[in-house]
Amino acid sequence: MRIDKRYVATKAVLSLMIAVVPTSALAAAAVVIRDDGCMMVNQYGVVNVVADQNHRVGTFSRNCNSTVQCKATGVTNTTGKAIHHDFGTTGGPCFTGFGYTTNWHQIISKSGVAHLVCHINECADPVCGDGLPNAPETCDDGNTVSDDGCSSTCEAESGYDCDGAPSVCETTCGDGVAAGAEDCDDGNTANGDGCTDACLVESGYGCTGTPSVCDGICGDSQIIGTEECDDGNTDNDDGCSAACTEESGYDCTGGPSVCQTICGDGFIRGSEECDDGNDFSDDGCSSNCTEEPDYYCSGEPSICLSDED
Repeated sequence: MRIDKRYVATKAVLSLMIAVVPTSALAAAAVVIRDDGCMMVNQYGVVNVVADQNHRVGTFSRNCNSTVQCKATGVTNTTGKAIHHDFGTTGGPCFTGFGYTTNWHQIISKSGVAHLVCHINECADPVCGDGLPNAPETCDDGNTVSDDGCSSTCEAESGYDCDGAPSVCETTCGDGVAAGAEDCDDGNTANGDGCTDACLVESGYGCTGTPSVCDGICGDSQIIGTEECDDGNTDNDDGCSAACTEESGYDCTGGPSVCQTICGDGFIRGSEECDDGNDFSDDGCSSNCTEEPDYYCSGEPSICLSDED
């Protein structure tokens, strides 16, 4: 983004550029100078010093090089001498309203006055892979490799949240996109639905699609999800179908499921010779669904006629 800032007020410029990088990206910055605050390092290089509210200024030159400064008083310095910090001593960049820069330094005087200066060239194009996520980059993890959360063009990849400089990209379990080490992501972080709160496939489930749809694995002998039965195979006509639903005329129990015919239900299944819809004997079809002597049975429910009829 190229903006002529020669005659633009400091506060207006910072307010304009603050949207370039999300606030969450400040996590890996060593120091921060923005229109809504300034954070500096202490004598040990740890970010915990808040600058004085009235000591933030920006100096803008005509060649796009800007210097942003802030000052804090009453900063502890027990060394008895001035302390110098920069990118080399902290390993973190300075985040300004214009983006990230490694060109910064901070001095803490013997009397406890801290002065932070960050230099940035707003007209310079961002360099993907330099670890500084400046607009229009949405991330920069210090490389130009895709499939690690931050793409080769420095765009956050689907299913990842990227923060900091260099960007650290992590998957978000529950966002509906299975990415990285996630086995599944069904759009929530509930357990017991096939995809755990850590986005791992639960035992007995198979998960597919985006967001993940999880259901029991038919044929694995476990009755999971919408399965009515699971007899350890995907055969039909054995009581438990290839889709793990109970077939008509059978009652299935346990896991692996054991399916038995139901004598008296009107369906001829398995080893049944007849089924007249009851469990009475002496009507042609016995109580165990076998044809009685001198009878001939046909149909469902069975109609049984004696040889004399």
